[in-house]
Amino acid sequence: MSVFEIDFEGTLPAGECICLHLTRDAASRPAELLHALPPEEQTIASTLSPIRLTSFASGRIALRLALRRLGVDAPCLAISQMGAPALPPHVVGSISHKGLHAVGLAARDEGFHVGVDLELPRPRRTDISSVVLTPGERHHLERLAPEDRSRSVLLHFSLKEALYKALSPRVQRYVDFQEVSVEPLPDGTARFTLALAAGEGPFETIGWWRLQAGFLLTMARAGG
Repeated sequence: MSVFEIDFEGTLPAGECICLHLTRDAASRPAELLHALPPEEQTIASTLSPIRLTSFASGRIALRLALRRLGVDAPCLAISQMGAPALPPHVVGSISHKGLHAVGLAARDEGFHVGVDLELPRPRRTDISSVVLTPGERHHLERLAPEDRSRSVLLHFSLKEALYKALSPRVQRYVDFQEVSVEPLPDGTARFTLALAAGEGPFETIGWWRLQAGFLLTMARAGG
């Protein structure tokens, strides 16, 4: 019996994408999750807590399947210095996970990096707008109704998370929420305005967002 089920797979603007969820039986049995990974990843995963093991395994499974859609075999997706998956040559990719759900995004290396984020489209218990949004973004969203504002804050958060993953290999550091402004557009794309504190760049960036398999799925690409 498989330890996961695929919720979505296809070619999206940022690359090949796989959304999946672990079965509850597998998630409650760490040994089954370990056996779903190649030996090198089993060694890494065996040192993790049960919660961290679940996210590690689901993300690696999703990304490996996305890479296979490119015709790329990845015997081991270890952990890079920045904490992201270590990828084979000539490809770029990203993962995100929420509970038992995970998404993997993979593309050919054509001079840009990609990032992906997966979020549950529901109100958060705490207001994160003061952390996530720049003053200009907060001013714009103040005109929205509370429910619309909550959805928009989550969308801004998710798009920035995806972009940070795409920028990380370029800048080799954590990028703060206040260093980027984002404008989600009705056609499912997004524009980013960068004001990087260390002056890196310029970078060519673009974002995408959509509701997929009951989740908010965002993607970003950064090159230059």
